[in-house]
Amino acid sequence: MRDSISWLDRAKRLLKYRREAAEFLERVSPQLPVSPSDAASVSLLWDEADELDAMVCGLLNELNAGLIAGRAELDTTRGAIPVGTDGVTYQCCWTLAWSDGLGLSVKLSTDPRYSKLELLVRSARSAEERRVPYPTTEDDFKLALAQAYAAEASIGE
Repeated sequence: MRDSISWLDRAKRLLKYRREAAEFLERVSPQLPVSPSDAASVSLLWDEADELDAMVCGLLNELNAGLIAGRAELDTTRGAIPVGTDGVTYQCCWTLAWSDGLGLSVKLSTDPRYSKLELLVRSARSAEERRVPYPTTEDDFKLALAQAYAAEASIGE
């Protein structure tokens, strides 16, 4: 019976996010080629980002404390970017930035035309990007973060 409650809770969250997504799409429609039907993809993206948030923030904070001596700042954003002339990608991004433009970003994104979520870890200055299997495991995600950190930190040496 527990599974019944969790999927019902998810349905409630998706409904809440669908309403918020519709408002968001209305606000950005003058600047981006969005469609009201994108609300389904956006609401799922935001719900998935909420599920990932504790793991992503926890590991980025751990990386900051253990390898960057607490000097980095963590920021999260949600938004949309144009793709070509008639497309848009929606994304949730976690960014850890430290000295001299060094940093890492984690991006969960979706293109509503394909209804597929993609998870990427990127180094800021080295511009190396790693696709992480999605849904992901903590071990796969830690490996991508470790590789991205090594690429980025080697620039600052």
